[in-house]
Amino acid sequence: MKFKKRYLSASVLLAMTPTCLSAQTLEAQEKQIERRQAVIVEEVIVTVDRRETTLQDYAGTAQAMTADELDSLGVGSEFQNLQFIIPGALISNQEGNVNIRIRGVGSPDNTEVIDASVTNLLNGVYLPRARGLGAMFYDIERVEVNKGPQGVNRGRNALGGSVNIVTKRPRHDEWGTGFKIERGSNNLDNFEGYVNMPASDTLAFRAATFTRQSDSFYKNANVRPELKPAGAVDEFAGRFSIDWVPNDFMSWFLSLDYVSEGGTGYPGLNYATALNGDTTRPAYDVDDLSEPQEGIWRGWQGRLDSTHQGLTSEIKWELGDFAELEYLASYREIDFYQENATNDGVNFPGRVESIRNDGGFDNYAQNFWLTKSESHVHELRLASIGSQAFEWAVGGFFYQEDMQQGFFSTSDNSFCCYSGTEFSIPDVEQNSTAVYFDGAYNFSDKLTFRFGVRATEDEKSRVGLGGNYAFRALALGQGFSITQFARVATEGYVYDPFGRNFDVESYRAMLDAATSGDPAQLNSLAAELERTGLWPDYDFSNINQLTPDQGRALAGLLFLDDGTTNWGLRDTVDDWLDNCFGLLGGTVGECNLNGTPSQLASQGMSIQDQSGKYDDSYVDYRLALEYAASENNLLYATLSTGHKSGGFNDTFRDADGNLLATTFEPEFLTSFELGSKNTFENWRVNASAFFYQYDDYVITQLVSIGEGKRDPVTNVLSDPPQSAARTNASEAEIYGLETEIVGLIGDNWTVGANTLFISGEFKEGLVSDSRQGFGRNPDVDIGGNTLPGMSDVNLNAYLRADFEVHGGSLDATLSASYKSKFFLNEFNSQGFDCLGNPVPLEDTPNNDLGDGGGCVDGNLTSPGKNGDAFSDEVPASLVVNFTTGYSHASTGIRVEAYVNNVTDEIFSQKAIISPGSNLRFMNTPRQAGVRLKYNL
Repeated sequence: MKFKKRYLSASVLLAMTPTCLSAQTLEAQEKQIERRQAVIVEEVIVTVDRRETTLQDYAGTAQAMTADELDSLGVGSEFQNLQFIIPGALISNQEGNVNIRIRGVGSPDNTEVIDASVTNLLNGVYLPRARGLGAMFYDIERVEVNKGPQGVNRGRNALGGSVNIVTKRPRHDEWGTGFKIERGSNNLDNFEGYVNMPASDTLAFRAATFTRQSDSFYKNANVRPELKPAGAVDEFAGRFSIDWVPNDFMSWFLSLDYVSEGGTGYPGLNYATALNGDTTRPAYDVDDLSEPQEGIWRGWQGRLDSTHQGLTSEIKWELGDFAELEYLASYREIDFYQENATNDGVNFPGRVESIRNDGGFDNYAQNFWLTKSESHVHELRLASIGSQAFEWAVGGFFYQEDMQQGFFSTSDNSFCCYSGTEFSIPDVEQNSTAVYFDGAYNFSDKLTFRFGVRATEDEKSRVGLGGNYAFRALALGQGFSITQFARVATEGYVYDPFGRNFDVESYRAMLDAATSGDPAQLNSLAAELERTGLWPDYDFSNINQLTPDQGRALAGLLFLDDGTTNWGLRDTVDDWLDNCFGLLGGTVGECNLNGTPSQLASQGMSIQDQSGKYDDSYVDYRLALEYAASENNLLYATLSTGHKSGGFNDTFRDADGNLLATTFEPEFLTSFELGSKNTFENWRVNASAFFYQYDDYVITQLVSIGEGKRDPVTNVLSDPPQSAARTNASEAEIYGLETEIVGLIGDNWTVGANTLFISGEFKEGLVSDSRQGFGRNPDVDIGGNTLPGMSDVNLNAYLRADFEVHGGSLDATLSASYKSKFFLNEFNSQGFDCLGNPVPLEDTPNNDLGDGGGCVDGNLTSPGKNGDAFSDEVPASLVVNFTTGYSHASTGIRVEAYVNNVTDEIFSQKAIISPGSNLRFMNTPRQAGVRLKYNL
């Protein structure tokens, strides 16, 4: 970190220093005064717009925080806590994917089909997958947060801004070592340490490590007390870097990093049942619960096993006085695996008893998540150096990623209509290429005009399989009176989606033959299955007797068996595969299950190709006018744009059997900002007003796939198939005012405040009310609704005191973050009836209840009238943190004590809302702890 320091005059220092102080205390107080003055006048060099500048000289809104500042303000090593020092930020973590919203701009997920809206960077290098960010948050120089679209400087997916983690680099001047040991609530143990090793004047090394273990802050209602809730953490990380400066014209920085994440997985609780009252109990809002993070865990013990490793190389050459050539290269590899710590939602009075009475604790319904990713990032940049009338930079960017995605959600004790959903995608590719130019013309020492343009081309594709399993085994002659429940993934089950030997075309042929009922196709299928030898214990010679329904069941079971390494101890469907198709002898399609003659069939099962493809190109630009009224006063106006890459949806078959994978366009944001930055002797005062035009906003909703099929006899056109799909559904406008004030009060006090007043709404847009069910839902108008995650009023403030005491200094920081109420999705807790008319939320149909709550002759049926579970309003919140510390002047030892979230404020950061589900992801509750630091 480089500093330009402006010292107070010696007369001022002497006036503030009692003459009776010892020389050592005098020196310590002078350093304290310099440090406090640095809050205002020291200008930290940052790279928020790809050039070295200071925040006060940057024409835009950005923040930069050092590691010490993160500790004192309650962030520490918890990446999500950044939201409490960045006004307008909302950060959540679902299944390891970090979701960041800034000023209402963000995306609820980051998968192979949709990208993040805020770019994450490590030392300025693009991170395509936001996994493992929390465990990268150590040995850092600073974190830079840039607000507003960064389409020219940071490229794709920098729609809402960027977050750049800048790590400490090797120093060439001295050997050094340091550590931080932390002990806190929930058995939190943190360790961070480094060793700096200069080998010569031109070569230096740095090694750093980080470990964190803690129990979950979620609680178990103790129905299965041996199960640990989701949220327990076991992390290890290491980083090794080399800095080589062989001469005055060249430098090379190399960094290797590794992150391992274990524990019980990422937490989330379903609040739908609590939110829905009935005739026997009241409805409970999240704020009504005394233990809003107490869940009812059952079934599997959740576990997380994830690694994220990377190599980054940065080479710079100075080409005389003309320009500097920079080449950035990065390779990253992610291997993520999680078995969810499954639960029956949040606990509330009477909930445990109701589940026990239903016998519901013997339930192993589960989610398995797998991601394997290898990515390469290359960037070549040529930029002018020195102060010139015309400054410029030109460059090229290339990103390529190969990924595998696996997801398996099972429904235990299922009969009939749903036994599980799987997406097995072994081949995902993404490529992005861009060229850009960024320039500035200095008309004078005071007036500068900046302009830039970037052209990007994106390509995405995936090939795999996915769909729903639905098995049923019925006692012969007794209809539904005796049903053998489908059990998949009980204790001991091992899922391996990428170990399958079928390619897409061969599996498609197998499924078509199995469901055809055509003996000739079934005979060909039997021959193919015998040839592959994948099931050597089975005899397929008699499967030509299968009905289409039985063939569909067999195809699904074989596909599931091929992705299963080991069946669970109490799984039943593997026994069905052995006993119900004549594969081991006996009658085809009939079997004896638990002594009962039964017949196996499939209902609603659909497994099919997933072969989406997307490509598009777009251009971003930036214009800025800067006027330096004085050395300490800057006025600016900017016009800039950004894009978030588009993509494709899951593949489905329309009514005629055609495969469709609809695409959606990139989101596009245009920002106009006016700002002023001002530095006075003891104060810094900044303000900016901005307006966003947000086009092609993407919403996930149920849509019709293709057209309905017309009955050849009745000539009636059926409803088209429905599918969850991302669509460009609306436009939005956002405008706001952001301010920053930091100043010194007296000899010992520092005060700071960041405020954001913002308003944003959808202009128009008809979207499917997918909350109502999984069938055909009405289109409703969200025009005038607030964007998800946007609080109208945001206030971040702190008060710090510094005092010199014997042998060192004592400090204390009180900080607070206030957010006014906001909403978690586009519906803003507004209800609609089955025709799309606005109604109170509780009257919204909920197809998870009763008869589905649909329309009968245009009238709402009463059993489904309970939409309280669709609530997405989050009340206003105030999070208060307190940190105090003592620094020993001569030894470099510092001791800190802290209480984060003093009042134990709990609020929702994200929700997934659908019939029967209101899955919430919450902030961290109150935590207290102590830290011991040395030379950090």
